[in-house]
Amino acid sequence: MKTSERNARAQAQLISDLLDVSRIVAGKLHFEFEVVDLKAIVASVVGASKLTGLGSTFSVRLPRVTRAVPSPEEDLVIESQLENRLILVIDDDADILELVRYALEHRGARVDTVQTAAAALDRLAVQRYDVLVSDLGLPEKDGLTLMREVRAKSHALRELRTVALTGYASEADAQLCREAGFELHLVKPISPWELARSITRLLEQPVAKPAAAGAS
Repeated sequence: MKTSERNARAQAQLISDLLDVSRIVAGKLHFEFEVVDLKAIVASVVGASKLTGLGSTFSVRLPRVTRAVPSPEEDLVIESQLENRLILVIDDDADILELVRYALEHRGARVDTVQTAAAALDRLAVQRYDVLVSDLGLPEKDGLTLMREVRAKSHALRELRTVALTGYASEADAQLCREAGFELHLVKPISPWELARSITRLLEQPVAKPAAAGAS
């Protein structure tokens, strides 16, 4: 009986680990925050090390920050480009939607969010947006299919600036995005400032005429 229980626990842990790996690959892993009593944790560790000559050593390694820090001038350029821009964000993960909303609204943009391609098409039918930011792994209809439909619609939608924000990071994925009509391929995770800067640089470029859907 004990062996069966151990096997069941091991199998459950394996399934949990595999799901975490899947979320990491898809860029959809998120953390749940809760209050922790550090005093109690330290006391329990110290209490388990009361034998003479024994103790506990704790080491913490923090990664060195190597990303460039935005200058005030860069922030002003980003804010001037995003001010009052209307942006539609599509992702089935509510946490990602909130992160993107914060990154862009904090710099003056106006942001609408939806979680499916169908809802995005409904919004695009009644509202003209400056930028569309979409995940690829959407339910029912993926981001590539959504973009092909958008590019096949009216002239106004063909001029929409488009960004793929996804956990699919290979060059093959980037090529599929370009072929579907996305102008920019960004990989999760991405910092709020890097996202805002990337969209700003896209807005500074002229609109390219996308290739017809399905063209090689």
